[in-house]
Amino acid sequence: MTFIRLTSDVTAAILDFMRQHGDALLQKRADEPDAAAQLFTNRSIYGRYDKDRLAALVSVAERTHLTWQGLMYFPFVILPDPTREMKQATLGDFLAVWRAEESPHWRRMVVYDDTPSEDEAPFLAAQGFHMVRRHLKHVRELAGGPPPAEEFPRVAEAATKGYSLSAPTVADIEADPELADRLVAVRNATFALRDSADQWTPAEMLRQMKLPGALMIVVWHDGAPVGLTLLFHIQDGDDAGEAYVSEIVIQRRHWGKVAADLLGLDMLRRCCAMGASTIAGIADESNRASRNLMERFGLTVRTTSVSWSLDLPPSAPQ
Repeated sequence: MTFIRLTSDVTAAILDFMRQHGDALLQKRADEPDAAAQLFTNRSIYGRYDKDRLAALVSVAERTHLTWQGLMYFPFVILPDPTREMKQATLGDFLAVWRAEESPHWRRMVVYDDTPSEDEAPFLAAQGFHMVRRHLKHVRELAGGPPPAEEFPRVAEAATKGYSLSAPTVADIEADPELADRLVAVRNATFALRDSADQWTPAEMLRQMKLPGALMIVVWHDGAPVGLTLLFHIQDGDDAGEAYVSEIVIQRRHWGKVAADLLGLDMLRRCCAMGASTIAGIADESNRASRNLMERFGLTVRTTSVSWSLDLPPSAPQ
């Protein structure tokens, strides 16, 4: 059977499949109170059936590219038997359907290979993907507790130099549309320097903040937001879990000043308070500024991954 786009009338079946065959994070998301309402938000879900029962899912996050306004797609394969061979076969079957869909937009499918020996390279190249860049996962152990203030000495200068922090909640941002617009503007302006960045909107920011374990910290300078981080406490069962830094930006004119120390100390203290055993973040190998920031926070490189992309022009079924 081929893949088909699923619709909200089979939401219950999709969530059941995620609970049965997803990883710990997917299982947790499937049990969230608003899981059904959020399932198709900025996302398409494709399914393959076997005798009227779901046999495979491909969940595809959809984003607008920040600068060229094409659409970016990030697929995630969910299978009862998630071997590498089965994942490749499933992704190949899905791509055949996705290529054939007509669209008025440029479309870019992005896939990450985090296998130790980049084992996905031959398969992805055969599917028409090209390698984009390497990414470095940085990690810091938190078993020793929060860092001492002496590790971030410039924090002492924060108040006199006009820097402060806040940790807005979903309710705070929903009640203040102007705040939402200001935070989105800071993030997008910084990420516009990267050719692979997706575009944030207030709705997308709020969608991510509503995910399990989400926390946002904002850096302010003289009443204006100049940086932020969005992280998630990811747990598998009862383990302490990892605090994963999904987004982190500091405006260029505030580099090398108080902002990084202030954000780093507060972020690490909050991650320890969550009970996370590690904090982790990913930086492009070629992005020296992001790597410097990770290193300033005491994170070191543990693993690498590679991103691949496949571009299709508008209204061009393949």
